[in-house]
Amino acid sequence: IFNWMPWGRDNKTIPKIHPTQKPQSVLKRLIEIFTDKGDTIIDPCMGSGSTIRASIELGRNAYGFEIKKDFYNLAKERCIFMIKVFIDGQAGTTGLRIKDRLSARDDIELLKIDDDKRKDTSEIKKFINESDITFLCLPDAAAIEAVTLIENDKTKIIDASTAHRTNPKWAYGFPELGKEFKEKIVSNRLIANPGCYA
Repeated sequence: IFNWMPWGRDNKTIPKIHPTQKPQSVLKRLIEIFTDKGDTIIDPCMGSGSTIRASIELGRNAYGFEIKKDFYNLAKERCIFMIKVFIDGQAGTTGLRIKDRLSARDDIELLKIDDDKRKDTSEIKKFINESDITFLCLPDAAAIEAVTLIENDKTKIIDASTAHRTNPKWAYGFPELGKEFKEKIVSNRLIANPGCYA
């Protein structure tokens, strides 16, 4: 690797956890060369969790295995960040179901808006832009308004309303419908799918 790729060092935001930890820049370059967005990467000797972190940041799915609990716990606490999910409309039928399904996972941080601020536009805007993924479980007009609040171009939006289903900028459907649906959903950050307002 030294002969054909620069071996940059990690900055202070990446903690040194494992004695044979590889730099993020090297791992990301290898991941970009040998995989595509949406691919799944398995690291059977996870160590610091660096490969998992690099994979997630590049839009890949990733699974890691580590036999030593000390390394696993350190990686989970300090290196592998949890995906932040906000459910706008979390008190409705669809929002409650999504919340129930995701709350059992330990790799997701559910961002919860206070009940008295559920209709506060500035608070909703803050939560949408802090999230990695926002589910819009809202009537059409409210979903359209919520999209205007997005400033973070890395936030992925999944809209359960009918508001954006025919908009060509939005990916529509489920990945199970076919390869082209899966590719569009993986590569697009704006996704419309059937929900309780269908």
